[in-house]
Amino acid sequence: MNFRVNQQCTVFNSLQNQYLAAEEVLREMYIGNKKFNLNSPIDKDFIEVHWPIWRDEIEDVLTDRQKNSEFIKSLDAKSGKGTGVKFLTSNVEVLMNELNRLLGSFTAGNNNVFNEISAITDELRRKGILNIDHAKKIYRYLTGK
Repeated sequence: MNFRVNQQCTVFNSLQNQYLAAEEVLREMYIGNKKFNLNSPIDKDFIEVHWPIWRDEIEDVLTDRQKNSEFIKSLDAKSGKGTGVKFLTSNVEVLMNELNRLLGSFTAGNNNVFNEISAITDELRRKGILNIDHAKKIYRYLTGK
């Protein structure tokens, strides 16, 4: 397969002349027993963008040596795996999905997610995705006021 990443984080298969979603790319790599090339900027960008969501699937197509590479270790450090500190991704779509998931968890009674919701809300506010009124509504909801 001949893949090329585009701006929307999908991959272009020039043989079939179509764009593939991350899930399709990873499935085809797994079935075809293909591996990522960590020397390729395109492969590294694909892994970095999709790491927060597709971590387990990406690891399935990495070699043992790649799993222990500094690049993959740095992604684990950014995602907070194995540490008490959790770093937020800069990907707005991932942040919005995580905020929605955490708000659902809070609604279901899990009060332990308050700090994560607060951090994501603040980050989305800094990025201009949420305005001050949105942030206030979220905080009012969390505090029950």
